[in-house]
Amino acid sequence: MPFFQLFRKPKKRKAQSRWPYGQDSGSVVLRSERSGQDVRSLVARYSDGDLIFEGQDLGPSVERFFGEGQWEYEWVFTVRKANLPKLEKALNTADLLAALQRDFSGPNAAGIEAFLKLHNIPYEIWNRVGG
Repeated sequence: MPFFQLFRKPKKRKAQSRWPYGQDSGSVVLRSERSGQDVRSLVARYSDGDLIFEGQDLGPSVERFFGEGQWEYEWVFTVRKANLPKLEKALNTADLLAALQRDFSGPNAAGIEAFLKLHNIPYEIWNRVGG
């Protein structure tokens, strides 16, 4: 490093947002299970301030539910950033990921959609069934 650079003022860094719903706010695994040929997974994470639930079911249980040759079901629920305070109030916490992991892990993961509906928390749905 040249001598003159030792005396330069450090560059100012951008202030980090204290808003908890940033892209790098983490994720939690709510379901990750295997039973025979069936595999089920569900993850909750933040993306651009929104809370995203991403789930996937694979195996013969999907085929029994959706019909022959349909072995994969994927879905995404998106709770937009503007609706997260309503979800915080319903869960009585500001730490949504921890509360979701506490209340909706394992078999309880199936109750997320009913909980959102019960508390009138708007969410968007995308899903796909395939073979």
